[in-house]
Amino acid sequence: MNRPGTKTIRSFALWGLLAVGLAYAYRWMFTGQVLAGRDVYRLFIPDANYLLRCIQQGQWPLWNPYERLGQPFLATMYSQVLYPPHLIAAAIGGSVWSITIQQVFNSVVAAAGTYVFMKRIEASFQAALLAASAFSIGPMMVHLGIQQNVASAAAWTGFILMASVDMGQAATLKNLMKLSVFFTMSLLSGSPETLIWQGMLSISLILTFGFRKKTLALFSASTLWAALMGAIILLPAARFAMQAVHASSASERFQWSAPAISLLSMGWFGADLPKPTYSGGEQNFIPTVFLGTLVVALWLAALFLKKRSWIARILAFGGAFFAILAMGSHFWPSKILLNLPPFSLFRYPSKYLVAASFCIAASAGLGLDRLAGTLGEIRSRSKRIVLLAAPVGLIIALTQLGVRLLPMRRGAASGAIWLSAFLFLGATVLLLIKTERNTHRLKWALLGLVLLELAASHFVLGSQYWLPARDMEPASTFADYLPEDFNGRVSVVILGKCAATKTCMTKDKTYNIRQSLSVLVPRRNTELRVHGVDGYGAPIPARIERVMHKPPRAVYDMVGAEYFVRRGSQPFADLQEVIHPEGMPGLWRSTTAMPRAWVVQKAKIVTSEQAFEALVDPAEPGRSTVFLEQGKAIDGKSCESRVVIEDEGPNHLTMHAKACADGYLVISDQYFPGWHARINGQYVDVLQANYIMRALAIKKGDNKVEMRYKPWTFTAGAWLSLMALLALVATSFESWRKARQSPRRAK
Repeated sequence: MNRPGTKTIRSFALWGLLAVGLAYAYRWMFTGQVLAGRDVYRLFIPDANYLLRCIQQGQWPLWNPYERLGQPFLATMYSQVLYPPHLIAAAIGGSVWSITIQQVFNSVVAAAGTYVFMKRIEASFQAALLAASAFSIGPMMVHLGIQQNVASAAAWTGFILMASVDMGQAATLKNLMKLSVFFTMSLLSGSPETLIWQGMLSISLILTFGFRKKTLALFSASTLWAALMGAIILLPAARFAMQAVHASSASERFQWSAPAISLLSMGWFGADLPKPTYSGGEQNFIPTVFLGTLVVALWLAALFLKKRSWIARILAFGGAFFAILAMGSHFWPSKILLNLPPFSLFRYPSKYLVAASFCIAASAGLGLDRLAGTLGEIRSRSKRIVLLAAPVGLIIALTQLGVRLLPMRRGAASGAIWLSAFLFLGATVLLLIKTERNTHRLKWALLGLVLLELAASHFVLGSQYWLPARDMEPASTFADYLPEDFNGRVSVVILGKCAATKTCMTKDKTYNIRQSLSVLVPRRNTELRVHGVDGYGAPIPARIERVMHKPPRAVYDMVGAEYFVRRGSQPFADLQEVIHPEGMPGLWRSTTAMPRAWVVQKAKIVTSEQAFEALVDPAEPGRSTVFLEQGKAIDGKSCESRVVIEDEGPNHLTMHAKACADGYLVISDQYFPGWHARINGQYVDVLQANYIMRALAIKKGDNKVEMRYKPWTFTAGAWLSLMALLALVATSFESWRKARQSPRRAK
């Protein structure tokens, strides 16, 4: 039975949790504001918009014709094309609201998963609630919403580890299915590197129950089952990765490594502020890494207090391991490890701070139980003072000395006050509350303080990544100046290297998110169905990256760049100004751009390097000659032909070509395996032309040209996923049927 006062403290903590939740529900759902960080408006909103359009047309979203001369869409995993919560959120709220709705869902899933995992490892109710709160509504996870795919994948960590504990305790088919389902949800979230650390934690927890061949076999089967269910995306993504540049150099792979000051700021509020610019080489992928002073203090308690289980050790030391791994290029052992597969397949080491945050949050819950248990056994007030006041006083003293003597950043001074205040409050509460072996009040009091700190941190950090939804709605100044049924392309290069939250200052203009759709920023041009030369996000097709890194005028002409959006002055002297509003980039038109498709009567068979040289040649020989890497060379007499694009969709392109003589139809869309073509009903080969384009052999006269994108990787992946899903349904039904019959047999 609870002692007097416990109910009051518990009520305070629960009301605090409710207040934090309601505050965010209010911001998310009722203020009309939505998430609007850099990748939100340049990746996730345009992708959600295009996904909805494909669904409305009854088309598989396999190809996006509007980015980088066209590129695979389903194969870009972060687009979350087949992630069920993303589909539901987009259907409910549309492209602009879907990201915010999904982040609410992420918080709910993260909280529920962390809570049930903590209860599985026999944590108290208060400890489970603390861990769930610290991870799901803590500053890091909430602000991580601007990296939608990473937040979505991380949200399933608690459920994955809960299923792992169940697997370790009982190696059954039911537990195999649970683990495979949660692995699949994380996989479909579009952050495959998250699965690396989730898998590491999963197998580590399973092994705490003993090294058993059956358990390891079932764990391997669960990962294979998850891979099969996600094959519909994995196979196209793997094919795309083979022809793409994701992290072409070590410097790119280790971009946004977390320095030591970032690790310190996980518990020291503002210690890493002010940060360098967005492209300054520091940890800028995660908006804030602050978890809470008290959360980190409880994690340290879990590290150093005795009577730890193996699971507690894995979580406590896992937090330290992943935090150090996130240092990347700032710590040579981390750099060596990150150069090894599978770590070397991905960039941005700071992503492992998300893994550290989960481990620290879970360990903080266990630290709460151990600290409360240790204090509950100490009746002497003097012993408590030594146990609590001494280390707290030492930390506060060292903090103050660090601010004065070490080369700390400006934010460390105010953060030192924050750290000292919450450590002092925590120590005071624990010293004043009497327990006599009843530790409930200690736990509730600390939980209440943790929630108070989380709420205060959100209030101080503010909402720099939020904007009113109306500022993100489709409306474009520049699109209105393009011709009706425009099939050419627009080149947009305006951001440069600067911080793109609400405002991005450049030496020429002031650019912000509110203007992004208006000036056709990549990939927002997708929302307006405007074909773009440029793109945003990785992976990038390798040949496109080489050609479009700093292309000469000849390349722009050959790919049909008829309009240019630039800040400051026009990029080429002969361009015609269309519009240049005050305080915004300008729009210019070219009169030398090639059409999107044309017919030539001359063809040369060349190497890929020779094709590249011809494409960048200022003389632009590609206007009358196509440079093929396979096919048949011809040397006909040039004459005038006519090509009209009649229809275009996510996976198809239909044209009518009236050729004056036999030759080749050249399409400036990107060549990529998986495209098939028919001319007048007869299949023809799609050839790689002019280094990055497509070409079809064509006969003299009228020709109906049909091109369709249907890669074998999608077909094979779809069949594998379907069979794996059917097997899951059948196995689940059989398990349910046996469970229904077992009481009858017992009876």
